[in-house]
Amino acid sequence: MPVDGCSSYTIDLDGVRLDRTGRGYLGDMKAFMHQVESERMIKNEDELFLFNHSPTGSGKTISWLKPVLDLRIKAIAVYPTNALVIDQSMQIRRTIEK
Repeated sequence: MPVDGCSSYTIDLDGVRLDRTGRGYLGDMKAFMHQVESERMIKNEDELFLFNHSPTGSGKTISWLKPVLDLRIKAIAVYPTNALVIDQSMQIRRTIEK
């Protein structure tokens, strides 16, 4: 419902986006903090269950894929839909090819 008789809403989203750390992560990409933390946990734990609920498009797949490939360790990724499995499978293949 409009506020004070206005016919539209204005929502200030400044500061809502995730900040990059400034740290080089993959190629020329700068890391998000969740990527740095995921990599640290994967590289420092013998066994780990990691649930990353960062926003869409924030590099969740890369946050676990990079350290898994760096260390050549086994990982199981679980996705809620077959469409997402196909999408992520293609992204993983592209990342490996690079």
